[in-house]
Amino acid sequence: MSHESQHSTTTPIHGEEQHASSQLIHVIDCLMLGIVRLFIGRVTFDVLVERLRHVMVQEGSRRIAKENGGKVVKSRIALLTGVKTEHIGRALKQNEENCQQSVLTVEARILNAWSRDPLHLDAKGQPKQLHIYGNGDTFQRLVAIHAGRGVTPQTVLDSLLKAKNVEIVDQHWVRMVNPVWNHYTPDESNMLKGASFTVNNLLNTIQWNLEHFDAPEQKRTERNIWSVSLPPEKVPLLRQRLNQVLKNSFEDCRAEIKQLEDPEQTEYNTVLVGAGMFYWEQEACTNGTDQAQP
Repeated sequence: MSHESQHSTTTPIHGEEQHASSQLIHVIDCLMLGIVRLFIGRVTFDVLVERLRHVMVQEGSRRIAKENGGKVVKSRIALLTGVKTEHIGRALKQNEENCQQSVLTVEARILNAWSRDPLHLDAKGQPKQLHIYGNGDTFQRLVAIHAGRGVTPQTVLDSLLKAKNVEIVDQHWVRMVNPVWNHYTPDESNMLKGASFTVNNLLNTIQWNLEHFDAPEQKRTERNIWSVSLPPEKVPLLRQRLNQVLKNSFEDCRAEIKQLEDPEQTEYNTVLVGAGMFYWEQEACTNGTDQAQP
């Protein structure tokens, strides 16, 4: 085979591989963007990475156990997930709720250290009033230790002042008012729980359809319809109309479920069944990051 013919044979394959890789990266970016928008400012990058590793190991363990008669093999999990074996053992032992609230954000870490480290406590065990700048036991040093050099004391101070965790005393000192960093309100917490339930179910449906791609009769309904030609002044009207349509469809779905439920059943089934629906909008984006894709 000549060099020219070999090149012409292999080039399209590499091109297809590159295209497939680009598509996969685009999907990952879209999904991760939604997650980041939900949690940016509420948890740090390090926490998200750690939770991602934990979830990947747990899911990898579940799959390997299912395929291997319940036996979990760390090397197979490592091959499936790309996570190092030393991290796999630790992740398998960890509880999902092991991450303390006090380490979720930089602000929470600073407040936690300030209120617990004996270095920053007075004779009564209360957080000391700290000089904002300078060497020694100061707010500047506290930030340097727990936030890193890339974060300035003023940036942290502004954030804590806005959240009413601290107050300025005599212009040069800072006093702690509330040691608890509020990541979100109770209403926001409930909304996030509902959102995670919705997103998880949607992704489960997509995963099911991928696994049953060659069996159309087993596919689960997952549909989106949208327009890029709607005049901006008509968006509120469409939003109102679609919200009403979705509410009506919700009642229809609930009636169908109720009709087939067993009112005598006192225990939950092992499988949850249902349908989800929601209205959505996206802002136009010139770089293509947020543009809707069919």
